[in-house]
Amino acid sequence: MPKNRTQKQPSRGTQARLASRSGPALASAYDEIYHRPDAIRKLTPGMNLLSDHYLLPRSRVLDLGSGVADPIFLARAGHNVVAIDISPVAVKRLNEVSHAERLILSGRLQDITRGLPQGPFDIIMMMAVSHHLTPEQFAALLVQVKASIIPSGYIYVRLMDANSYLATLRDWRGNYFCTGETEIERLFPGWQIVLLLTNEVPAFDSKKHINTYTVALLRCPHTPILKPSRGSGPTAF
Repeated sequence: MPKNRTQKQPSRGTQARLASRSGPALASAYDEIYHRPDAIRKLTPGMNLLSDHYLLPRSRVLDLGSGVADPIFLARAGHNVVAIDISPVAVKRLNEVSHAERLILSGRLQDITRGLPQGPFDIIMMMAVSHHLTPEQFAALLVQVKASIIPSGYIYVRLMDANSYLATLRDWRGNYFCTGETEIERLFPGWQIVLLLTNEVPAFDSKKHINTYTVALLRCPHTPILKPSRGSGPTAF
C-alpha cells in the first residue's frame, strides 16, 4: 500500500507574494503552485455536484481565477469553458490539455479587475479570488459578473471568511473577506441560494491554522430585481 505523502506547502516567499492584489508578484506565486503535477486534480468542493445536477449539456462557463483543475474537469464533462487566470503556468497547462484532448476550453491570461470576456454565460465561477481584492474591487467585479449571466443562470462563489487565519495577517489587511451566509444574502439580493457549504482547509504555512470559505451556488432571477422582495428570502439546502 502506498504511503501518504505530505503535501508540499508554498515557500515563505510564495506566501508573501500571495498577499499581492495583482501584478507579477501574485502571478509568480501562483505559477509555483500550478506548476505542481497534482494541481490538475485539486477540484473545488461541490464541482461534481455542480456538473451532474445543475449544468445543462454544453453549458457556457466562465471561470475567474480558474487555476487548473476545475476548468479541465468541466471541459471534460462536455462544457464550453473560458478560464481566466493571472498565472502564465496555469494558462499554459490549460491550453496544452485543451489541445491534446480536443476540449472546448480556452485559457486566457488576464487580470480580472480589468474587464471580463463578452458573455453571456450560463455560469460564472469565482472560486478563490475575492480575498485578493479590495472590497471596492470585489464590488465592481460583481457588477460585471451579474451583467454577464443569462436569465436563470448561476454564479458559483467561494469566498474566504473573515474568521480565517489569513484575515489576521498584516499583509492581507484591507482585502475583502466574507462574513458568512448573511453576507451572501446582501451581495445577491433577489437571487436564490441553491447550495450553501462551508469549506475548511489548513492555511498554507501551518496545519494549526485554518482558512474557512463560504461556498455558494446562486441562481439568477428570471428578470432583474432592483429591490429584494419581502417575505420570500433565499433558501439554503
